[in-house]
Amino acid sequence: MGPVPGPHRDAITRPTGGRAVVTWLMATPRTNTMLAIDTPRSPAMLEYIWQRKTTKKPTTLDDLAAMMNGGFSHMQKQIDDVKGTMKDMAEELTATHEDVRYVRNTVTMLVRSDVAHEAAIESLRKRVERVERKVGITK
Repeated sequence: MGPVPGPHRDAITRPTGGRAVVTWLMATPRTNTMLAIDTPRSPAMLEYIWQRKTTKKPTTLDDLAAMMNGGFSHMQKQIDDVKGTMKDMAEELTATHEDVRYVRNTVTMLVRSDVAHEAAIESLRKRVERVERKVGITK
């Protein structure tokens, strides 16, 4: 992060609950007191807050346009991050579907194999019973 413009300001970025929160420490020129603002807001909005805290000049249309542009830029970055996350989730979901399809096919083949083995065992059991009756081992 580059130097923060303005008198006696410093910014500290720290992660909080999955998103970065910027703590702005601002020393007001008149009273020389520190003002701490914890915010996930855009830098343009923080600049506006700083200007309103330190000066009494009215906001001009150019100032408002600059704040709006900064806010839109900040929102576009957040939207791009969400789109990237959604793309990653879609890829993971596709991979999961492929894995489930593979497991389903494997289980189906195992069930068919089990049924075939059961039929073969039953056929052999009947044949053994018939041979035992002919030989006289069983009644």
